[in-house]
Amino acid sequence: MRVWIMIVVVVFFALLAGCGSNDLVVRKQMEMEARVEQLAQANVSANTRLATLATEVKELQSRLNASAADIDAMKPGIAELKASLESIHEKVAELNNPKVSKIEVVNREPLQQKAIPPIRMHT
Repeated sequence: MRVWIMIVVVVFFALLAGCGSNDLVVRKQMEMEARVEQLAQANVSANTRLATLATEVKELQSRLNASAADIDAMKPGIAELKASLESIHEKVAELNNPKVSKIEVVNREPLQQKAIPPIRMHT
């Protein structure tokens, strides 16, 4: 009889230990599932952000292409403007450096001083 009681007690504790370890496994599994769910949500969030960034990059590329086309269209006008500025700079330089006129003396005789009568003031 004592043996039977011991066997029942041992089986009971073995079942109890098995249930305890099963609870540990279930708890670990629940933690892993929660972590997997967090990772899945982070993945969805990252994919959404990636799609948004890809759209922004495409938009920026189209704007860059449009800007490049605008710059190419402006290049002839810029060349004309540079030529015009060079012409204006040349004209300004000519105006700042006037040509010096030369005066030639035709009559080489010395000048005679004429006496100028004094001016009288009437009071």
